[in-house]
Amino acid sequence: MAPSKAGSGHDKNDHEQLMAIVMADSFDDLFQPLSLNKPRCLLPLCNVPMIEYTLEFLASSGVNETLVVCKSHAEAIKSYIKQSKWARAHSPMKVKTKVVQQSRTVGEALREIDDAPFRSDFILCTGIVISNMNLAPIMEMHTANGKRDKDQVMTMILQEATPLHRLHDKSDESVYIIDPSNNRLLSVDSLPSVPKTNHLDIPLNTIVEAAEVEIRADLIDTNVYICSPEVLELFRDNFDYQTMRSDFIHFISISTLDSSTFYAHILTGTSGLDGLRLDDGQGADARDGGSGDFATVSHSGYVAGVIDTSSYDAISRDMISRWTYPLCPDSNPVDETAYSYNRGAVYKAEPVFLGRESRVEHHVILGSNSHVADFARVSDTVLGKNCGIGERSLVRGSYLFDNAKVSRGSVVEKSILGERVTILDNVVIERG
Repeated sequence: MAPSKAGSGHDKNDHEQLMAIVMADSFDDLFQPLSLNKPRCLLPLCNVPMIEYTLEFLASSGVNETLVVCKSHAEAIKSYIKQSKWARAHSPMKVKTKVVQQSRTVGEALREIDDAPFRSDFILCTGIVISNMNLAPIMEMHTANGKRDKDQVMTMILQEATPLHRLHDKSDESVYIIDPSNNRLLSVDSLPSVPKTNHLDIPLNTIVEAAEVEIRADLIDTNVYICSPEVLELFRDNFDYQTMRSDFIHFISISTLDSSTFYAHILTGTSGLDGLRLDDGQGADARDGGSGDFATVSHSGYVAGVIDTSSYDAISRDMISRWTYPLCPDSNPVDETAYSYNRGAVYKAEPVFLGRESRVEHHVILGSNSHVADFARVSDTVLGKNCGIGERSLVRGSYLFDNAKVSRGSVVEKSILGERVTILDNVVIERG
């Protein structure tokens, strides 16, 4: 049964602080070997630790305090936050850490969180999220809907995109069953890629109450959820919930014993995600669906989660192409490096050293003290600090972390080179 609603966030005091939970650990190996010696959330995205984008996103949405939940490399994460701008006295948002050393899944980690501070609606990010949106209007919508539906426990933020869009999770495709009259999420069903299946079983009880339903496979889970306080209690009461989408939302939404309800906030249109080309400009506005007595909100913005190296590549290209404006490389979210924007979407830190005969073509980030030698070509690539590209080398569609070197006459295409990696002369690294 659903937890008691007494003292829930639906009656929250306007003076209560807005809080957020960020799951810094992915509980998977999708970024290995890059994440073997460094936590995934501290890996660079456009030469900025990925967690910085998530914290900036939350702070700009009016969050007062964020709890970063970590397992792998917990000390490195704690050390980074202590030395970052978020630890300063004038920081707009307080950031704390919670180590869940014994947890193996998102569900186990959430069960270890003390729910005492979370007495009102809060934001949950189950991964590294890149966004220029302000969540405040969606938070207000969630609270307003909670007054109409006392069983509401979560609003799931989804992005509309074509089924073959590059940000879809190819390993676990999801089908969403939604009541279009109020955007109530009736069920979420996962279709694993292995073994491949061509059918979907929908429990009859999930659709009989709605006059009309939509069955959609064109939605991307952004990994951002607006939660009522009961969410943490539900996780703690049932040890079967290991993942957010496939377990928690799926099983509760189809349960005949639990009255808890979920709603979807759908970011429609492009919102920076559909029909992208590297030479495109700003993303289009997006408006969500929904009608009837339940609150909806219009918006424009970009939101996407870094799940694997494929989404890492897609989001990096979106940032370089300025789909995430104003969250772009030259917005300089960290203090240590300042980038300038140049023609062809080339971003340069100072200093950089370019040979007179080198070619830095388009959509490139050049970290400080990076070198591109004569007759070398670089395009659609991010170079970290102290990177070197040797004579007559070609680097295209790739990501080089700090202190990586590509020696004379070598070719690197669509690959990620970790910190301090050196490619010797005349080596060819094909698409990774």
